[in-house]
Amino acid sequence: MTYGSGNIPLSDQIMKLIKRHTSRGVVFLNVSQCKVGRVEQQKYETGKQLYSSGVIGVGDMTLEAVITKSMLYLHRYKNQVELFKKEFLTEKAGEFSI
Repeated sequence: MTYGSGNIPLSDQIMKLIKRHTSRGVVFLNVSQCKVGRVEQQKYETGKQLYSSGVIGVGDMTLEAVITKSMLYLHRYKNQVELFKKEFLTEKAGEFSI
């Protein structure tokens, strides 16, 4: 879980770890601990670095929606990160606000 609009403490070690794993097909989802608002990875420098490292921002989905969708699509699109991302970010049941 990240802070506010999708930020983490900036650390070269953390970013290297994320890049190493995303390059191997590991999915990272950027979920904020805030109950109100949304993940906006393009708003601040740390979010931009997460985005450029392949981390998927979940917008304003609830934690429950993120868990449910990720369980379904990680199973369905194993080793197919781009298909996972496409389906995960497509609204299916009102999980994104208007």
